[in-house]
Amino acid sequence: MPIIVFFLFCLTENCFISVQLIQANQAGSSSGMLFLAFQKAFTFLLGTGMIIKSFISDRHTSIAKWMREDCARHCREIGKPVVQHFFDIWHVARSIGKAMTKLGKAKHCEKVADLAKCARNHLYWCTTSTKQ
Repeated sequence: MPIIVFFLFCLTENCFISVQLIQANQAGSSSGMLFLAFQKAFTFLLGTGMIIKSFISDRHTSIAKWMREDCARHCREIGKPVVQHFFDIWHVARSIGKAMTKLGKAKHCEKVADLAKCARNHLYWCTTSTKQ
C-alpha cells in the first residue's frame, strides 16, 4: 500500500518539527495524501504554543486554498497572527521556464525560449535580494 511521508522543517531552528505518515486508503489519491498530511501537520502546529510567521510550500492548490481561508480563520480564532504563505521559488521558476519554452516553439516566437533561463535567473535574483 502506498505511503506518503510528509515533513515540516523549521529554517530558524534548523530541525524537523513535524512528520506525518499517510496511507493511500486514508485519502484516495497521491494529491489527497499530500494535502491530508499537510493539514494534519499544520493543525498540530497551530495547536502548540509556537508562533508561525510564514510557511513555504510548492504550488499545491489545496494547500494554497487552506492557507488562505481555513488557516487564516483558525489563527484569528485562537488569537495567533495569520501565517503568511509563500510558494517555493524553484516551482515558480520551473513553471515560468516551461511556459516560455512552450511559447518559444510557436512561429515567430523562437527568441522567447532563449530568454527562459534569463527569466528564471532574474526571478531567483529578485527573491534572494529582497528582505522578506
